[in-house]
Amino acid sequence: MYQMSAAPCYRHSGKARRGDGNDVTPNPSKLYAAGKELRKLARLINAMCPPGELPTTIRARTLREKNKYASRICRLKKKAQHEANKIQLYGLEHEHRMYMLHRCEQCGAVYSVIDSRINKILSVMSGFGCLWR
Repeated sequence: MYQMSAAPCYRHSGKARRGDGNDVTPNPSKLYAAGKELRKLARLINAMCPPGELPTTIRARTLREKNKYASRICRLKKKAQHEANKIQLYGLEHEHRMYMLHRCEQCGAVYSVIDSRINKILSVMSGFGCLWR
C-alpha cells in the first residue's frame, strides 16, 4: 500500500538572510540619510523633462531611468518608514517603562498606607482582646 509522509523535508543552510530588517535598535542617522537621499532623487526626477516632449529615440531610455529612480525612492521610503517606526517604538517603550515605574512607586506608597492602617486597627482590636482566628 502506498503511504505519503505527513510533511515533506526541506533542507536549508541554516543562515538567515543578511540585512538589518530584524534589528530593532533605533538609528536616527539612518533616517536622516534616507531623507537626504530621497530629496536628492526627487530633485533628479523633477529636473527631467516630460517624456512627451522628447524624441522617440531617447524617450524609452529616459522613461527607464525615471522608473529606476522612482523604484529607488519607493524602497527608500519603505526603509525610512521602518526606521521611523523603530524610533517611535523605542520612545513608546521608554515612556511605558517610566509610567510603570512611577505607577509601582505610587502603588508602594498606597500599600504602605494600607499596611499602616491595618496595623493600627489590629493593635486597637488586640487591646480589646479581639484576635482573628
